[in-house]
Amino acid sequence: MIAAAGLRRYGRIEDSWRLVDGLLGAVSSFEHLQMPELFSGLPRRRLDGPVPYESANVPKAWAAGSLFHAVRILLGLEPDVPSGRIYVDPMLPPWCPELTLDNVRIGADRFSISARRRPNGSHQINVDGGGSALRVVRGAPPWMTLPSA
Repeated sequence: MIAAAGLRRYGRIEDSWRLVDGLLGAVSSFEHLQMPELFSGLPRRRLDGPVPYESANVPKAWAAGSLFHAVRILLGLEPDVPSGRIYVDPMLPPWCPELTLDNVRIGADRFSISARRRPNGSHQINVDGGGSALRVVRGAPPWMTLPSA
């Protein structure tokens, strides 16, 4: 997911979606939907699936955590608690037209965050909850903006 996050940051949104889609496809083929720490695969074919290494730990915390990172990438969710902000800049692919998270704890606040992809590719965002500690900002945070060449 680190690679998918980097691709998104550099504006390669569709490449980022392809990595997220591949990971989610792999997870769905494992027993109990648990990510092993390592697995191998071949180019996608209809009946083939990824193969976990025999001695891989299942589930593995950092592997399971990559799914949360995928959700964060799709929502463009960047908390900045010290500055009192959370940034939301969704880029949902056609295969995921709606994504909702309930009871998300950021700092001392709790939020429900919902994004919906419109037919033209723009996004509708709804953020409920929170308190006085954090302000929701639509768009990417300043540190994610790439300098002009």
